[in-house]
Amino acid sequence: MIKNLLITAFYCALICPPAACTTVTSGQQGDIPPGLMPASTTAAIMIKPAEILKSPGMEMVPREVLSVVGQTEFGIDPCKIQNAVLMVDSFTDLRNPPGFGMVITFAEAQSLGGNITDSLIKGSYEDMTIYRSRDAMTPVVLQYNKNTLIVGLEPFVTRMLASKNATGGLANLIDSANPDSQFSAYMIMEPVRETIQQNLPPKNQIPPPFNQFLDLPELVESVVVEANFDGQQKGSLKITAIDDAAGNRIESMVDMGIQMGRQVLAGEMTRQIADLDPSMQLAFQAYFERAGQFMEDQMRPTRNQKTILFEAKNQGGQISNVAVIGTLTAMLLPAVQQAREAARRVSSTNNLKQIGLAFHNYFEVNRKFPSNIRDKNGRPLLSWRVAILPYLEESKLYDEFHLDESWDSEHNIQLLSRMPQVFACPNLELEKRTVYLGFEGNDTAFGDKPIGFAQILDGTANTILAVEANEDAAVNWSAPQDIPFDPALDVNAVGNLRPAGFNALLLDGSVRFFPNSIEQQALKNWIQKSDGNIVEYPFR
Repeated sequence: MIKNLLITAFYCALICPPAACTTVTSGQQGDIPPGLMPASTTAAIMIKPAEILKSPGMEMVPREVLSVVGQTEFGIDPCKIQNAVLMVDSFTDLRNPPGFGMVITFAEAQSLGGNITDSLIKGSYEDMTIYRSRDAMTPVVLQYNKNTLIVGLEPFVTRMLASKNATGGLANLIDSANPDSQFSAYMIMEPVRETIQQNLPPKNQIPPPFNQFLDLPELVESVVVEANFDGQQKGSLKITAIDDAAGNRIESMVDMGIQMGRQVLAGEMTRQIADLDPSMQLAFQAYFERAGQFMEDQMRPTRNQKTILFEAKNQGGQISNVAVIGTLTAMLLPAVQQAREAARRVSSTNNLKQIGLAFHNYFEVNRKFPSNIRDKNGRPLLSWRVAILPYLEESKLYDEFHLDESWDSEHNIQLLSRMPQVFACPNLELEKRTVYLGFEGNDTAFGDKPIGFAQILDGTANTILAVEANEDAAVNWSAPQDIPFDPALDVNAVGNLRPAGFNALLLDGSVRFFPNSIEQQALKNWIQKSDGNIVEYPFR
């Protein structure tokens, strides 16, 4: 419960102080009541929400609602939070969380109350009211004075209260920073350098050039992040190295990291647009190049001896615009891809439906379903796909086949390049090959002999006739080849053509989408026409 208070207070400190909040006094340590920063503090985060809330775009924050919720649940008005300062202790074991404490200062008197106090134990600490949980690892809440709460792990809070004004280390770093920053974060490396290094993987386990980044902890002295959310939305990251030589190495690492990041992003974007039209691919690539160069220019730091400084000045809203446009582009790509995939799925469904209709028209004429064309000895010569050509308005092409010759005979092989469009899957460019395949084997729609309705004991609506197979299962369209089926083996030739599943043509002529989550046994039941195991179709 106190964790919820911690999160809520910190959140509200960021977004919901009222216009009545006073301006914070100058000097960073002025944001902390005197004597509350232990000398062992290795990191701190400071925010000035009152100033942040004066920035454009924050007018519609629901302060009224947050105020009522805060008072009901915690007895405090979160919209009266003036400053929040989080301090983190040094640590020697990454498996255990470090000590921490947060000082929350209000614009006017506040005290903990509300529903949360029903689950806490109220006590006293040096004449101050303290609220504890029964869990020692849960933060305590201390009423430091009428305007200030301290939230944190009790051992660290105790040290905060026992501290004198901190000097050296982090305190000096804070004092030297810009006192006007609305958000700032500070970290010194020395107290935790050895711990971090001990927990890094050995260099020989990380491939070059990435393994050089493992040297950063021994090169860095301190890190400072500062940001303002006024009209220009300025921000900076300052890394101070242990000496000039270390600064030079860090600068080289940063430059390489920027280039590597840009290459990785370009590669990922190229992969994402691979199935778009060539003209659209070129347009996206041009935009990615332009946006990438802009962001690289914005990110590239300057170095002054051992100081590496990253600065972002959002002049005219450029960075925000790039972020928004980049987000919209990232949203547009999946939308374009999903729209294209939907169109291809519909087109493929129509192809399968035409094949199914041809099957039934063939049956009406021949009183049996089509199968591979065979010689007098039963040897397959041509595919069932050739047999249904007259029922796909391809009688002229059908008449050109020599039905007593193999599909790859000197004559028939010349017809391979004239594959009807109905056998061309819109997801692939295979020219002479198709992925619209049946299953051949015992108790399937394509056995050694043609079948009729009497042999489909499970029913035509419960038996698969043909499917969209994976690209690596594609066959020459006129060849008497399909997917070999053995009920003792898994069916692995479907499911990779499109996201989530595959289209299947049933013997009744309908087309249904089977998800990849279907169990193997259920899929086998659908493939077999007379096994007596009818599986309901719950998929949509």
